[in-house]
Amino acid sequence: MTKAPSLTKLQIIRRFQAVLRRFRSEGKLTLGEAYALAVLPEFMGDDGAMFPSHEAMAEKSGACRRTVINALNRAYALGIVKQTPRYVYDPDLGKRVRTSNAYEIVLSVLQEVAA
Repeated sequence: MTKAPSLTKLQIIRRFQAVLRRFRSEGKLTLGEAYALAVLPEFMGDDGAMFPSHEAMAEKSGACRRTVINALNRAYALGIVKQTPRYVYDPDLGKRVRTSNAYEIVLSVLQEVAA
């Protein structure tokens, strides 16, 4: 994720939570989905990268794994989160295998809500 220099991690978290509240009030997210997504920025490193597993998000949010997956799919559809699959080459299998996802919060949506 490319962080805008004008936004700190705390500002990103607060704005992301504001977006979630707005979408929740508009009926675009269920309460469980909003809770599951709310923990995503907490996994953000100093470089803005986020690589949490579904299980880690479920544990941190108190939601089940399926709710986390549904929440992420809804977030992709709403345009507030982008996903990039990550792969590594497995020499035993002789092919690339999927290891995890990289997540990115779409900052332009956060900017629009703040305006």
